[in-house]
Amino acid sequence: MKRIIITLSIILFSIVTTQASVRAFLTYTTYYSPTEGAYMETYMSVNGKSVKYKKSENGKYKATLELLFTFERNDSIISFQKIELNSPEISDTTKELTTDFVSVERFVIPSGTFNFNISIQDINAKEPPIESTEQITINYPKSKISLSGIQLVSNIEKSEKQGTMTKHGYDIFPYYSNFYPDYINQITCYFETYNTKTLLGENKTYIVRYYLEDANTHQKMGAFVKQKRMKTSEVDINFGNFNIVKLPSGNYNLVTEVLDTNEHVLAFNSVFLQRSNPKLIIDNSFSKLDISNTFVERITNFDTLRLYLDYLYPILDDQERIARSSIFMDQKQNYDSILISLDYKKQKIFVMQQFFFDFWNKRNSLKPEKEWNKYLEKVNTINQKYGSLNQKGYLSDRGRVFLKYGAPNSISAETMGADSYPYEIWHYYQIKGQGNRKFIFYNVDRVSNSYELLHSDVFGEINEPEWEKILRNRRESPGGHDSKTADPAWGDHSRDYWNNPR
Repeated sequence: MKRIIITLSIILFSIVTTQASVRAFLTYTTYYSPTEGAYMETYMSVNGKSVKYKKSENGKYKATLELLFTFERNDSIISFQKIELNSPEISDTTKELTTDFVSVERFVIPSGTFNFNISIQDINAKEPPIESTEQITINYPKSKISLSGIQLVSNIEKSEKQGTMTKHGYDIFPYYSNFYPDYINQITCYFETYNTKTLLGENKTYIVRYYLEDANTHQKMGAFVKQKRMKTSEVDINFGNFNIVKLPSGNYNLVTEVLDTNEHVLAFNSVFLQRSNPKLIIDNSFSKLDISNTFVERITNFDTLRLYLDYLYPILDDQERIARSSIFMDQKQNYDSILISLDYKKQKIFVMQQFFFDFWNKRNSLKPEKEWNKYLEKVNTINQKYGSLNQKGYLSDRGRVFLKYGAPNSISAETMGADSYPYEIWHYYQIKGQGNRKFIFYNVDRVSNSYELLHSDVFGEINEPEWEKILRNRRESPGGHDSKTADPAWGDHSRDYWNNPR
């Protein structure tokens, strides 16, 4: 679901001009119908307190907006629609509370790139219309498996009759924002899958996966990953939901994927959202630990402790990552309850020691220091082997993968390829119950020791179906081929190395 931040534009406009008063939030989602082709749905919510009301002939008051939707390409209007949107009627504007009112519209649009223009005019106010423009691309080729946009929804019900919010026998009520405050405890979404029957075969199985990832690091939130097996069809409908009571405040992407039974990603889509959850109680049971006479008691330097906690990042689980982040929040009250007599920095050191000991004690309660020293030895090796001028080894993609999954069973490398970037393919016999898994890293600048992760078939890692084309980007211009594999290049063995690890 793409979002036009028309709310922000309107608010800024009203502040500057003191005229525009309408406050609205507009979202849209694109879909495909085998009978009608591509179409777009728009969802608008208007703040009932921000519009002007006028008395009608029946003695009641209502607000009226004129909405103009225009689709343009190359200075030509492809489609347009003018809509009159009326508020619910009220008896007394001075006493009765006004309510928000909504508009759901559907437009059949040909494939291509357009300028999508929206104009909102309050008919009862002597103000200029509010306008916004967004460039959109609609493309649902029959030659590829595709996903619709992702619609965030507030409720889904079996429909009793066809209405503006009905799709495939369900009434799907939009959620008119991408912001989830702490009093909302669930994210619900709707999306569709196309062409699986045509391209995978009749009555075949495929996988639909959806999950939340950190919008900054693109790391999957392990507690918010779901998947299901589906049977192929021309159009499949999907409902997804997460309980987000324990989702911390932050920026996230909701990602949808279609995978084959070998878990190769065939299509994906994503939508950005925000969560505010200030009341979430983070697990800080480690704060009750007595660290007297333990090895962490000897680690008293703040910078050293912080570095050691950074070293843990590749192997932290979701809750540990959240707890670690909370330690470094500049909120003094987080530490006042621990040791009020100590100054702020000493309190932080103490909490860091407790967290650090708890982490290793959980992994080896008999010899936590030995477990830490084994890991530190790995980190030191990784820093030397995969570090570069601008990045320490443990922060590199190869370093992270090594520390998280261990040493690969084999590495196939090409450092002097004439037709591709330098690359390494790592092969593992087993990774967390997944057999025969691989990673491919590549070096874009060809000079430094910095290799980026390009593709992997490990669940939760980057999956790039067009990895061969990207790997050969030195020789081929981007977008030069429609196929997901590049043409064979003389002397390049990447596909062979991938299929047949050495």
